Amino acid sequence: MVTSAVMAGSLALPTAQSLAGQWQVADSERQCQIEFLANEQSETNGYQLVDRQRCLQSVFAAEVVGWRPAGTASPCC
Repeated sequence: MVTSAVMAGSLALPTAQSLAGQWQVADSERQCQIEFLANEQSETNGYQLVDRQRCLQSVFAAEVVGWRPAGTASPCC
């Protein structure tokens, strides 16, 4: 008798270190150049975000104070 078992798997979530770097966020009117850093910020339960153009405040309704990879446990920023 031959049997086999298949284990369920899930995709690996990217780490903050692998996502750190230059990014672009855009809406229908503008594009923002931002930088994700892998420096943890305990006060935001996330990582440092640099918005040198101060552009994100015009794209998002709420203030953006940090970032974190998708799939983490609680809301960020």
